Amino acid sequence: MRSLKRKVASNLHDMDAFSDEAPHEEERLLDPQRLRRRFRLRRRLLTVYSFAFLLAAAVFLWFWAGHLSARQPPSPAVILVPLDSRPVNTDLPRQLAAIADIRVTIPGQELLDQFLTPSRPEALFSWLADQNESGFDVSILHINELLYGSLLHSRESSQYVNAREKLQSMHDYLLRRSRVSENTLVLVYIIPRLLPSQYDDDMWAYEVELPALSQLKHRYALDPGDVALAGEIRALEGRIPREIWQRYEMVYREAYNTGQRMLDWLERGLVDEIVIGLDDSAEFGFDVKAFFDF
Repeated sequence: MRSLKRKVASNLHDMDAFSDEAPHEEERLLDPQRLRRRFRLRRRLLTVYSFAFLLAAAVFLWFWAGHLSARQPPSPAVILVPLDSRPVNTDLPRQLAAIADIRVTIPGQELLDQFLTPSRPEALFSWLADQNESGFDVSILHINELLYGSLLHSRESSQYVNAREKLQSMHDYLLRRSRVSENTLVLVYIIPRLLPSQYDDDMWAYEVELPALSQLKHRYALDPGDVALAGEIRALEGRIPREIWQRYEMVYREAYNTGQRMLDWLERGLVDEIVIGLDDSAEFGFDVKAFFDF
């Protein structure tokens, strides 16, 4: 009985002591300065942990990017002799290619046509010879600029007077490159439009008659029994000087010969691909006839 009393008394004493200390502990936990210090400590720890995480992520991404770049092939590279020197045919191809990480090399402006001044084939062939074409994936060469001065100048009969020599120079170039380069070669040629060159005053004087006669002759070639067409042709021929008509006709005859040589180079394996296009959308004419005769 005494033992039980002592035990109860001891428990009561402990409860009194706890009740005396509890307010002090609560006050200690709710101390504003202590709370601020604890908050600042947690914030610093969070900052340190965040920085450590970001640093580890950056190091991981850096190593991973280096691993991927080591596995990626080099960017494709292209040699381009453009259709002419206009920005749409020089600057724009480079900008579009850059989107796909393709490097495009183009002759300097001093080697290209300067609007009314045609390009010079010998200068462009010399530039091509200085390029290490085997270091490029593709060579795209526009025949209008490379051989006939530009798209604009390829409409002039003067550019075709020595067409045979120009095509032979092209053939010699193809033979040389076939021995030293295995990159893909694409040739592009745009057949001159139906209208004559506006910078040839003698020919431009017949800007209406020449295309009309060209279209009539094309239609007659498709239907040689049409007597009415034959009469229209004779009447129109009488209104155009023979020299003018012959020069106009020569442009398309030599354009056809150029396309035929391109097809021959393709068949012989000197060229991987050829593209022959039209400069306008007329239904009939010497340019359309040449295109479909290929």
